[in-house]
Amino acid sequence: MRKIFVAVLAACSLLAVATPALAQDDGWGRNSEYTKKFNPKTVVTIKGKVTKIDREARPLQGMDKGFAATIQTDKGEELVQVGPLWFTSYFKQKWDVKPGDQVEVTGSRVTIGGKPVIMAMQGKKGALKMTCRSKQGKPVWDLEMEDFSIP
Repeated sequence: MRKIFVAVLAACSLLAVATPALAQDDGWGRNSEYTKKFNPKTVVTIKGKVTKIDREARPLQGMDKGFAATIQTDKGEELVQVGPLWFTSYFKQKWDVKPGDQVEVTGSRVTIGGKPVIMAMQGKKGALKMTCRSKQGKPVWDLEMEDFSIP
């Protein structure tokens, strides 16, 4: 019995050490160059109509596909980058956004590739809501245990 316990413990230890090495950086993670561009001081809320959907958005070179939307507001068009495609596809059943929809988006307005974009924190369509990032810009798809600690 002791040999089985030692073998299981060794396998779990090896998995714990190897897992970070096996994880693939898709460019959307909490420590990515993209996420580092988030600035809590530039958070804005916009309202408008979705005019375009892009499910192949790659904000920076080398990033995996993501979901972005162009929103027509009273002041002009705004490009909103929501998150990685795999994450937003999960929410598509609950928060399906398409051209013509009226939405409200809160996020950090930053410059990427010389163009202004909004890194979405939260999107609303009617009573439906999708949260993407914390107020500090941490993506919900890449939370760590300390993100749940209560001060």
